[in-house]
Amino acid sequence: MICIIPARLHSTRLNKKLITCIKNKPLICYTYENIVNSTLFDDVYVASDSKEILNLLPKKSRILTNQCSNGTQRVFDACKILSLNDNDIVCNVQGDYPNISHSDLQTFVDDKKIIENVKKLVLTAYINIKNIEQCFNTNIVKVAVEQQKCLYFSRQNISFYKHIGIYGYSFLTLKIYNELPVGYYEAFENLEQLRSLLTFDYYGVEFYNDVIGIDTAQHLLNFREFLDDNS
Repeated sequence: MICIIPARLHSTRLNKKLITCIKNKPLICYTYENIVNSTLFDDVYVASDSKEILNLLPKKSRILTNQCSNGTQRVFDACKILSLNDNDIVCNVQGDYPNISHSDLQTFVDDKKIIENVKKLVLTAYINIKNIEQCFNTNIVKVAVEQQKCLYFSRQNISFYKHIGIYGYSFLTLKIYNELPVGYYEAFENLEQLRSLLTFDYYGVEFYNDVIGIDTAQHLLNFREFLDDNS
């Protein structure tokens, strides 16, 4: 299994966050190094249309893509460049998740559902929300889950589970996703995974260690505190 980290330079809520330095290191480098250090993947790549991002990373990990509307399409573009086969499994980790724990990542990689259904299944992750204020924070995506099956994703208060931006799927699944039109719910929620919720079965793996998704200046401060506490 390979891992591809989609990365865009300009973001709506926190522009150029992936090249923002925390303790003299760009955010994207924290994410990349954390995934590499897990030793769970055959190869780890960063896919971006920004040379400003890619130049921060080792040459062997860089994939220069076309401009893409979302991270899933960027991963698809990278897979085409890598000439993957339909049954090859890809892990997509958002570039703004710098501290996914290796134990949770191991649980995700060990789940065999993708291998059992390479055409119709997407694996993702969630974690229990411990702070009630997070339920009403529209910067945090929530997911409704029943027996591991993800029923809906929303920025609104629909559950006590926070969605973690990690996905596992086959290249064949990515091909099918890329042919789907943008639907009402994807546009309404501004969540790319809703495009294919009726086409694929989304299954969630529960994580137990909190992940700091960087969307605001406060999140950058939270991550800095995390680094201080774990130094």
